[in-house]
Amino acid sequence: MRLDRDYVAKVQARKSAAIVLASLATIAVVAAAGSWLGARLDPMARAGGRVFGRPAMPDFLGRDQDGNAIAAPDLRGHVLIGNFIFTRCQGVCPTLTTAMIELQRALSSPEIRFISFSLDPDYDTPAVLAAYAQRWKGDRTRWKLVTLEAGGLNAMRAAIESAAPREAGNDNEPHTTRFFLADRRGLIVATYAGEDGLAIHQLTADTAALQRADEHRR
Repeated sequence: MRLDRDYVAKVQARKSAAIVLASLATIAVVAAAGSWLGARLDPMARAGGRVFGRPAMPDFLGRDQDGNAIAAPDLRGHVLIGNFIFTRCQGVCPTLTTAMIELQRALSSPEIRFISFSLDPDYDTPAVLAAYAQRWKGDRTRWKLVTLEAGGLNAMRAAIESAAPREAGNDNEPHTTRFFLADRRGLIVATYAGEDGLAIHQLTADTAALQRADEHRR
């Protein structure tokens, strides 16, 4: 009987150890899954050098080339292509504006809008912006050239930079050359190198695809 009792005790001990090990393994799996899911749901989780999720265009208030007030909600409901220029720029701005005009000609849907924010708000008054738009023969009905308050301009640039691939940015650049694409909700879908012809072609294709997807959902 003594032998039987010892045998039973050993079996019970082995079972208890197995239960403990199984419980620890389960806890580890649950913890790992929770950590992964938490990272996916955390809006500040990083992936590929970018913030998880699409940043939204910040609220802003400015004046367009016709002197009319314009704010971020005025652009909602339209697919939007935007960039940053200033009329006195003799460097990269002519290249960026050429790309902007080409985009307007390639994307003729009235549901697609275009916006250029001035980086020289003290000089680029509505009259100066209107003369610039006329000189470039842009689509007057769909292209807004906008002067913002300094705070609004800084917020807009920061939003675009947060959506750009980290390696594409240069903290020493005084003038961002990136275009951005925003959906109807005002979320920034992607950004594109404005001096890169292939990137502009990709922007054209992405805009058309986004427009088709919006029409399909209606």
